[in-house]
Amino acid sequence: MSYRSTDRAGNVEVALDVAVKRDTVPPSTTHSLNGTLGNGSWYASPVSVTLVSSDATSGTAGVQYRVDGGALGTYASPVNVSGNGTHLFEYFATDLAANQEPIRDVMFEIRIDSGGPLPPTTSLTLEGVAGSNGWFVSTVTATLSAESPSGGIPSIAYRLDNGSWEAYTGPTPVHDGQHVLEYYARDSSGAAETPRSRIILVDTAPPVVDTLAPGGTVTSSQVTISWSAVDATSGIDHFEVSVDGGPFVSLGHDTHLTVGLADGTHSARIRAIDVAGNPSTTTLVFAVDATVVGPTGLYRELPMFLVVGAVLTLLLVLAWRQRKKDPIRQEQLVARRALGIVK
Repeated sequence: MSYRSTDRAGNVEVALDVAVKRDTVPPSTTHSLNGTLGNGSWYASPVSVTLVSSDATSGTAGVQYRVDGGALGTYASPVNVSGNGTHLFEYFATDLAANQEPIRDVMFEIRIDSGGPLPPTTSLTLEGVAGSNGWFVSTVTATLSAESPSGGIPSIAYRLDNGSWEAYTGPTPVHDGQHVLEYYARDSSGAAETPRSRIILVDTAPPVVDTLAPGGTVTSSQVTISWSAVDATSGIDHFEVSVDGGPFVSLGHDTHLTVGLADGTHSARIRAIDVAGNPSTTTLVFAVDATVVGPTGLYRELPMFLVVGAVLTLLLVLAWRQRKKDPIRQEQLVARRALGIVK
């Protein structure tokens, strides 16, 4: 983009150039698994997971991952996963323009023969409406199932948010909040798998927008629109504002916007979006009257008799001045003075 300025004397500066970079496409990440395969569907050794990310425009800022629903880590080199059972490896990348790709995952099973019976393996299925940044925007149903290499039906135990362990009997609902679900299975021989865990993020409520301003009539053409908002669960991600039906403009975390407006009635739509992707839109209506004089202007609060008195005084002064300039009036005044009559 090129730009230049001109002063009041007509001097024009040399045009300057500035490069504007725009990136709306998130990066893309792929994975590869390295380990000793058993029968082709599971691994008989620890598994090394390698991630490769690319972004054609701004470049990749970083890649994050987690294993079996644990805490997020920053990927720097291949990640080793060990321990018998089925493992869930999740990952995503963010580019330098802050675009984040959808969370990707790969599931694989490890069976390392330790000389005793292999423990059962448990699978977790989460059902709900997916939002943004790994959050669900509806109540989540968690379903557990287990298989035992020795046959039979293993028992499953689970607990939520470090509570007491309970026997799993059927799908479990998970409501709003940040939760940790732990679970494991045990077969009839006593072989038990290592407990697994999964972080479950649920936010079904949109942000609340309040404390809107301005209200009523504004007496300046430069209007500052302001608001506040709260989101108790996932937090505010960003705000968007539309003035007089125009396109929404993203403001990040700013809670005010100053615009120049003509006299008249105006509206602003403030949209708050939380980290989970829940939107909330509120409309503000106000008027602009930047007129200095008039019943709706800057001095509209003055008592009416003062306004009327000022107007009458102005009219009398103008009439008196006009009368003094009347030539007939001037001749009559000279004659009266000559006769000694002064009025």
